Amino acid sequence: MGTLSAFAADTDSSITIAGAAMTAADLKTAVSNALADGKRDFTITGNLSEAQQKEVGGAFRDWCGEAEGEPYNPGGQGTVTLTLSDVTEVFAETFGSYEYISSYALKQVNLPKATVIGDRAFALSEYIQSVTAPNVTAFGSNAFWACSSLTSIDAPKVETVAWGCFGHTAITTFPWENLISIGSTAFRNCDSLTGHINLLKISSIGNSAFDFCDNIKGVFAPNVTTVEYNAFEGAVGLTRLTFNTPMESWGGQV
Repeated sequence: MGTLSAFAADTDSSITIAGAAMTAADLKTAVSNALADGKRDFTITGNLSEAQQKEVGGAFRDWCGEAEGEPYNPGGQGTVTLTLSDVTEVFAETFGSYEYISSYALKQVNLPKATVIGDRAFALSEYIQSVTAPNVTAFGSNAFWACSSLTSIDAPKVETVAWGCFGHTAITTFPWENLISIGSTAFRNCDSLTGHINLLKISSIGNSAFDFCDNIKGVFAPNVTTVEYNAFEGAVGLTRLTFNTPMESWGGQV
């Protein structure tokens, strides 16, 4: 493997890895070696395959995972910036999962060309603070579930947020007025989410979509005809709901 030609270090802490021509295993080795060399700002080029993405995620997990509840490398948590410069789809469970420890190393993720982020792609990556994905139109189910440090999502083109996507995150604002679909539990327990939410194109709000979002103040959804069960349960700060009338379906216990 030509590791020297694959690297282009810009500063003491940054590195660019040309990932497209590397095998998945070699790419994991390259990322692992760079972490060991003190690199924390990664740009990986090429439209990486699912296998390649999983190995990159594996490198971060191995470097900053845990054993019997104790971190291997607690000093590395939330220290890495990752840019996947040419990836068009982030596949399911590449950097996160329910089944194993997730990418605790990640602090910031940049996805300039991605249009889809798959199911559980970053789930349980507890130290991610921000994601920039200017061309993403769809977030998969539980894509960022329990990313408890996540405060900022820059994704102005998103239309679909699947179930559980941002549950238990720390997002503070809701900038997505063009959403056409919100799944069940999509924003459950987002108690840092504040202010008013505009859902201008939504026709239905899923089960428990905003439950226990304690600090939202109002919802304006002029085209909604269906509100499913417990959509706003426990949203104790909510004082104003504006929906279409008459409603076709009301799930009760809002």
